[in-house]
Amino acid sequence: MEISVLILYILSLSGVVGLEIYFYYRFIKVLSLPFKEFEPQVEFTSVETLYEAYKKLPKGKFKHVKLRVRAWNKPEIIPQTVDSFMKIIVTLLLTTTGVVISILIANLNFANSNKEINANQRSDWYDNIRSILEGLVKGISSYQNLMYIALFLFILSFVHISISYLKSSLYKKHVVVLDEIEKEYNTDQKLKK
Repeated sequence: MEISVLILYILSLSGVVGLEIYFYYRFIKVLSLPFKEFEPQVEFTSVETLYEAYKKLPKGKFKHVKLRVRAWNKPEIIPQTVDSFMKIIVTLLLTTTGVVISILIANLNFANSNKEINANQRSDWYDNIRSILEGLVKGISSYQNLMYIALFLFILSFVHISISYLKSSLYKKHVVVLDEIEKEYNTDQKLKK
C-alpha cells in the first residue's frame, strides 16, 4: 500500500474520531450549561453532585432544563453510514475480488496444464501466464487495501460505541436525577394541598 493512501486513511480516521470527541464534549457542555451561573467549577460526574446542582435550580429553570435534557436526540448518522458501508460496499468488494482471484487461478491452472501448445504459441502462453500472475498480484493487493478499510471501520465503530456508551451513561444519570427531583416536587405539592 502506498504511504499517501495510508496517510489519507489515518487523517480521515483522526478527523472522524475528532468529530466524535467534539460532539461528546459539546453534549457535556449542553448538559452542564444551566449550572454555570451557580457552580461554574464543579464537574457533574456523580449522581450526588448532579442531584445537589439540580436542587439549587429555581423551579421554572428546572422545568426548562428537564425539557432540554429529555429532548436530547442521539445523532445516528455515523453508525448508519458505517453500517451501510460495511454491509454493502465492503461485502461486494470482497466478493468481487474473491471471484476475480478464483477465475485467475483457474485460468492459470488451465494454462499450466495445457499440453497441446506448439512452439509458435509459447510466447502467447508466456504472455497469458504473466498477465494472469499480474492480475493475481493486483487482486491480493486489493485484498490488503480492503483489510485496511475494514480495520479503519472497526476502529471507527469502536470509538463510536465507546463514546455512545459514555453519552448514554451521562444522559441516564441526568434523567434519573431529574425524575427523582420531579417526584420530590410532586410529593411536596401533594403535601401542601
